[in-house]
Amino acid sequence: MKKSIKKLFYKNFFKLISKIKAELLLSYFSYYLILKKTKNRYRNSVQNEINALVIEKGGFDTDLVPLQNSQKINLYLFPENWLMTVAKSYLDDEMHCQIEYHFKNDLISLNQKKKLESIFINILKYLQIKLDINVILVKNFDYFEHQDLCKAAKKINLKIAVIYCESVTTKFSAKSFAEAKSIKNRARFPFDLILVSGPDGKNLLVENKICSDDKVVVTGYCRTDVIYNSKNDADKKERNILILFDFGFEDLQFYGDEGYGALKLAYSVTKEFGKLSQKFSDKYKFIIKTRTNQDIEKVYNYLDTFNIKKTDITVTGDLQMETIVKNAKVAIGYNSTTTLELLGTNIPFVLPYWFEAKQNSKMGNSFFQPTHNPSYIPAESPEEFRKIIIDIVNNNYIDKNQNNLSKYREDFIYNSLYYIDGQASKRTFDTLEKLVLQNEK
Repeated sequence: MKKSIKKLFYKNFFKLISKIKAELLLSYFSYYLILKKTKNRYRNSVQNEINALVIEKGGFDTDLVPLQNSQKINLYLFPENWLMTVAKSYLDDEMHCQIEYHFKNDLISLNQKKKLESIFINILKYLQIKLDINVILVKNFDYFEHQDLCKAAKKINLKIAVIYCESVTTKFSAKSFAEAKSIKNRARFPFDLILVSGPDGKNLLVENKICSDDKVVVTGYCRTDVIYNSKNDADKKERNILILFDFGFEDLQFYGDEGYGALKLAYSVTKEFGKLSQKFSDKYKFIIKTRTNQDIEKVYNYLDTFNIKKTDITVTGDLQMETIVKNAKVAIGYNSTTTLELLGTNIPFVLPYWFEAKQNSKMGNSFFQPTHNPSYIPAESPEEFRKIIIDIVNNNYIDKNQNNLSKYREDFIYNSLYYIDGQASKRTFDTLEKLVLQNEK
């Protein structure tokens, strides 16, 4: 009820703003919210040449913070909730969708989009004056709430770069991408350039005609610079963390037959990891890293059914990659980008490979193939998993591939992540700088 009242209020508020032609109020309010949101997130300097308006989205910080910390770029954060409020107030409910927005082309829908675009033109012009914005950064190319803002940007000659945070794919997810309605029906997306993490990401976009070859650049993920720099600072003698990256306590629908998860495997691994924590908690810190803090209690409650207590193990959604890279004695995970990123280190990586994992590999629904790679340590059963972890903890595990591990891992992750060499932020900045300078000529 409260949501409906709030939604109605904003819709009428924006109608009134439009009627009395007071769009300058929206521009000023947007500017005020940007400054407020940006203040505690990014440091900015007047000496920097690139002034980017970042369209806020969950998880985007992991790439943007390393970019700004190492390069001469200013980042101004356009709040996600404010963008949604503006967009949803002008667009009917049917268009509040990543797919259907692109196919609502009746007269009413087109007029709504046109009106929203004109609102954003005024806002962006004001931000150009106040903040000297010269490029817009978005996380994806097809979110409905970005479309009219990006169309407005193109109308006033502002460049749009997509730092594509979903460019790491399996064969299965690449097929799903190609079969999506917006891709199959050739929806047009407003942007100037897409930056991807690896060659596979570039091929995915070019082959599906999202953009031409010259409109996509392989840079790697900026977040991997943190891994590279932390790896160089790591002291092996101080490694006291065993970490499991949770992959099964979220929305169960995501982990159905069409998802890439392995729910039975996840619960089984969590149980085994929890039991191991009871044996070694006096010497090592066992951590389960969840994707979000919302899953913490679910994991604790599950562990409690096996009498595994909070004193035995830590479950958290907040753990810095630097901490993991510098302190992890072993990492355990399955199908996540973080899994691949950690192969940019020499930390022993254990892959649980029973239950759904084998089937997923055969279907191309996994980063890991049926023929295992020397980059990681496969555990084919709970018993083998326990033995491997105990051997690593007791320093009894001998990896016959250790001498060539870095080369194996570099080759394994290349197509997905390019190079984890500490230069991804520089490649990203150089690409954005070229785009901005091209705009100014």
